[in-house]
Amino acid sequence: MIPFTFASSNRQIAAILLVNWVLMFFIYLLQINIGLVSQYGQATSRNLLYSIASYFTYSQLFIFVATSAFFSLMFDKLLHRDGSKWYKTQRF
Repeated sequence: MIPFTFASSNRQIAAILLVNWVLMFFIYLLQINIGLVSQYGQATSRNLLYSIASYFTYSQLFIFVATSAFFSLMFDKLLHRDGSKWYKTQRF
C-alpha cells in the first residue's frame, strides 16, 4: 500500500483534510473581499472572480517561493555561506 493515499481505510482523514482546505479557501476569499468592500466601488462580481483566480495562481506559486527560500537558507547554513546580502536601490 502506498503511504498517504486516501483509500477506504483512511477516508475520515481525507474528509477532515477536505473540510480544512474548504475552510482555508473561504477564509482567503473573505480576507480579500473584506478589503475590496472597504473601498467604494470595488465589490463587484468581476473582482470576486479575480480573487478566486488569484488563489489558484498567485497564492499557490507562493508555496514554491517560500519552499525555495527555506532550502536556500538551509544550504547557506550548512555550507557556511553568507546569504544575507541586501541589494538596495540607489537613492538620489
